[in-house]
Amino acid sequence: MNSINRRKFLELSGAASAGLAAPGLGVANSRRAADDRQNILLIMTDQQFADAMSCAGNPDGHTPNMDSLAEHGVRFTRAYCANPLCTPSRGTIMSGRMPHEIGITVNVSSSQKLPSQTMGKVMTAAGYDCGYVGKWHLPQTPYYHGFAFCRENSVNDIDHKMVDDCVEFLRIERDRPFLLVASFINPHDICEWARDPKTAKRNGEAQYITDPPIDQPPPSEQCPKLPPNFEPSTNEPTIIRQINKSHKRIHPPGWFPKQWTESKWRQYRWAYNRMVELVDMFIGQILQALRESGREKNTVVIFTSDHGDGYAGHRWNQKWIHYEESVRVPLIIAQKGKTAPGVADDRLVAVSEDLLPTLCDYAGIAPPDGVDGKSLRPLVGGTLPAAWRSFLVSESEWDADLFAIGENVRARMVRTGKFKYIVYSKASVESADGLREQLFDMQNDPGEMINLAVKAEFRAVLDEHRALLRQWGEKTHDVFPVPEGSPTGV
Repeated sequence: MNSINRRKFLELSGAASAGLAAPGLGVANSRRAADDRQNILLIMTDQQFADAMSCAGNPDGHTPNMDSLAEHGVRFTRAYCANPLCTPSRGTIMSGRMPHEIGITVNVSSSQKLPSQTMGKVMTAAGYDCGYVGKWHLPQTPYYHGFAFCRENSVNDIDHKMVDDCVEFLRIERDRPFLLVASFINPHDICEWARDPKTAKRNGEAQYITDPPIDQPPPSEQCPKLPPNFEPSTNEPTIIRQINKSHKRIHPPGWFPKQWTESKWRQYRWAYNRMVELVDMFIGQILQALRESGREKNTVVIFTSDHGDGYAGHRWNQKWIHYEESVRVPLIIAQKGKTAPGVADDRLVAVSEDLLPTLCDYAGIAPPDGVDGKSLRPLVGGTLPAAWRSFLVSESEWDADLFAIGENVRARMVRTGKFKYIVYSKASVESADGLREQLFDMQNDPGEMINLAVKAEFRAVLDEHRALLRQWGEKTHDVFPVPEGSPTGV
C-alpha cells in the first residue's frame, strides 16, 4: 500500500482486516421459510473492469478483500454489463430489463423513470429489510424504490463515508433477512484524474482529485506497462475515433493526443490501480463488520461493478465502448460453506440482467414480469443447469448533444462462446455508409486487435451473429439497423 497516501490510509483503515471468512410485487410465490432465506450483501464498485483484481491476474494491483471473496466463492470470468455506462447499467441492475426496454439509454435525464417493479420493491415485498448506501445515479431515490434504509449520495467524495452507514445497517436487530446494497464510487474517480491532471488542495496538501486522495504517480518507468492492445484494432470503424476526439472532458486523450504520451498512459494505469486498492480497503471494512455482526454464515455476498474502464486498451479511457475493458466486469458470489470455493466459471453471464433473478431465487420468489435474466444461484451451489445461454447482448448510446455528433449513435454487442460482434448505427458522424461492424475471435485474439468482419472467410460467422442480434431485437422490441450484405456497405 505504499502507493496510497499513507496518512490518509491509516486514518481510514483502522484495524480492519482483509478477507471474508410470483411475478409482481404482492405475493411471494413459493417463498422459503424465513429461517432458510439468506441475507444478501450486494457490493458494487463503479467503472471497474473484470481483470482489475489480483485474483484475476492483475500484477499491478493488490486486492486482498476481492481475492478473499473469490477464494470462498465463484468468480465469473465472462460477465458482461448490459450497457457500459452508469445510469443505463444501473437501471438494468435495478429492474432486470435492458436499457432500451425501460427507456434509460443515456445518463440521468429529467425524462427518465424506472419501472414500478425494481429490486428494492420486489425484495421488500418478499419480506426483506432493504438498505442502500452510496452512489445511486438513477431517477427518483432509493427510498422511492423500496429501500427503507437509505444513505444515498449521487456525487463523488462518498466512499470514505460509506463504511459507517453500512455498519449501522448491519448492526440493526431484525427478525427477517436483509438486502444491503453498498455502492462505491471508485475507481470511477479515474475520470477526474484524466480530466484534470493538476493537483487540488485538500487539508493544505496537493493531491489528485480522488476519494480519498492518492499520491502523485511515480516516473512512468515505475508504472504498469502499456497493454498489448494499446493501439486501435485493424479496420476500426471511423465513428469510434470521431467520438474519441469529440469531448475534451470525457476523452482528454483523444482531444489532447500530444499530451497523452505513452508515459502518461502508463501513469493513468498506475492511478487506476490505486483507486481499485482504495475501494478494496473499504470492502474489507464492510466484510469485517459483517463478521462482527454474527451474520456472515447466513449472508451471501455478491460483488460486481456497473461497467469497466478503457484502461488504455485501444488508447481508450472511460467507457461506452464495447471493447472488453469497458464492458466485461467483475462478478463474484461467495458464502462460506455454501458456495463452491475458489472456482473460476467461464459461462456467459449477463450480470446486469441476472442479478435481480438471482436475488429473487434467494428470496424464494419469481422474478417480475418481463425479466428474462437467469438466476446464478445454481451455478454457485453446485447444482448446474442442463443448459445455459449461448449468447448475450450489450448495448450503448452516445448522446448527440453531449458529444456534438449530430445525432445519437447507438451500438450493439453480441457475445457468443468464441466470437464477439459489435455494430454501430452509423459508420461515421457524416454518413451511415461504410464499415460499421467488428468481429473478433476472442479465443485467438483476446485483445480484439483483428477485425474479421472484413474477411470473406468469416462471412458465415458474421451473418450468424447478425441473425442472433435480429432475433434478440425481435424478442426485446429493439429497433436497431442490423446490416445486411457486404460488411463495408459497398
